Amino acid sequence: MGDNLPGIRTPLAVFGMTQFYLHHSYGRLGMSEKPEFWFNIRTNAVESGPQSLSLYRVGPFETFETALLALETIESRARVIREEDEEEDLDWKN
Repeated sequence: MGDNLPGIRTPLAVFGMTQFYLHHSYGRLGMSEKPEFWFNIRTNAVESGPQSLSLYRVGPFETFETALLALETIESRARVIREEDEEEDLDWKN
């Protein structure tokens, strides 16, 4: 199985040619650290700590409230990047 050290991916099970992993994150959250919040894009719910597959979560966020605004945050950041790209395209054309 391998050592259970922080950041080590340990094989959980092997089915045919597909191997599933359990990601250990021991020591990631200490007594004085704040919890992390994630937004699940599949269920549209906020999770305290990573609970679902990384494919379906966005984050981490520092607060529950900022995690609730994840889709709006992604949309606004994508808009800014798109505008910057359009400006760069115009610069290259001129």
